Amino acid sequence: MIYKLESINRTIAKVIRDLGLGTNEIPYQDYIEWIADALQDIGAYAQFEEVEKPILIENYSGYLPCDLYKVVRLKQGCNVQTLTSSTGYYGGTLQEVLEKAGVDFSKLNTREQEMILNPAKPRIVTPWSRPDTSLSLNKHLFGNASMNRRNSSDYNIQGNKIIVGFEEGVITVQYLRIPVDEEGYPLVPDDTSFRSALFWNIAMHISMRNPESMKNKALQDYEYCNQKWQKYCGQARARANMPDVHMTENLKNTFFRSIRDVSASLTDYTDIGTPQNLNLNGTY
Repeated sequence: MIYKLESINRTIAKVIRDLGLGTNEIPYQDYIEWIADALQDIGAYAQFEEVEKPILIENYSGYLPCDLYKVVRLKQGCNVQTLTSSTGYYGGTLQEVLEKAGVDFSKLNTREQEMILNPAKPRIVTPWSRPDTSLSLNKHLFGNASMNRRNSSDYNIQGNKIIVGFEEGVITVQYLRIPVDEEGYPLVPDDTSFRSALFWNIAMHISMRNPESMKNKALQDYEYCNQKWQKYCGQARARANMPDVHMTENLKNTFFRSIRDVSASLTDYTDIGTPQNLNLNGTY
């Protein structure tokens, strides 16, 4: 389990100090890129940051956030349907949808604001029958967008875009991203296994590109550095995934459940890990 993060500068400073590179020209940006790639290779859940953001849907599609690493869940928001008559200047526009979805209108870019405030296309807001529930992955969302074979809860991800079964509206994406500092550089878990893994990842790249810059002959061997990186990569992943006391208790409660909850997604998984009490009448 990981609790704290630290600046990437500490990791790079350790590499420079341990390899004795103080008098050499340091390719700092290369080190940052190597560390970012190494963090994705380690890929432990606890090292990422959980984020929830709204996505504007226009013409059956919307763009995923640029800082997205992995999608956790897509949730239904609000749907907008086209009308034949006007409902007022702001009535029925996406601005009303965003207010219901809790979106800060002032933080949207100019194109998004124009799309929301444009009343030229009369619309009506249609809330979901089950708001805040998960969308359903459907790989058949392709072809003519106007074909009447889509369900409003269907979605499909294609590249950096998400395709849905309704023309306009808002959905919410819950996803993981690499946490960054004020300057936009990735934060590194404050753990010795991660520092060792990142050290060997950088040493592996240096041995591949410029081995003579390292004084230790063993570190000039690419295969040796790669083996060390693979070892500490797995160790860092295991340390991050190691449960603490509370996670162990949740695992115990889940393991000893008598009745499985096959619809946990409908309650946003809030009951996962909680103790289950059974009465003699068969209810729980």
